[in-house]
Amino acid sequence: PTRVGFSEAVASIAAGGHHSVAVTTSGRVFVWGRGQHGQLGLGAVSMAPTPMALLDVETKLVRSAACGWSHTVLLTEAGELLASGRTNFGQTAADCSPTDEPQRHFLPVTLGEPIRVKQVACGSEHTLALTGANTWTA
Repeated sequence: PTRVGFSEAVASIAAGGHHSVAVTTSGRVFVWGRGQHGQLGLGAVSMAPTPMALLDVETKLVRSAACGWSHTVLLTEAGELLASGRTNFGQTAADCSPTDEPQRHFLPVTLGEPIRVKQVACGSEHTLALTGANTWTA
């Protein structure tokens, strides 16, 4: 095991196929590991051996993260979902075909109507979102 240090307290963590995410108590997001499918949300960066801050989501106040094999989903305080990574099975809820390039930055996930998400979970190649009345899958 290797100790991972942060400059502020970590509130939640998540691990995917070969990548990890930490969300701090202030809502900042740090990612590290493999990112060849865009799951780190760092654009062209395909490997981050140490935690890197996700600067483009800092205004969102992220509450938690979930990771699949090659995608990552963030849940904000406002109940919004942001996703990055592979799209070949629809796991980021993007309207893509299996030949499309992966999402390499975190983009909002739309559920067809304005809904506040309470919890998010990822499997290997799918995502679940829990709202007050329904469960959504991608």
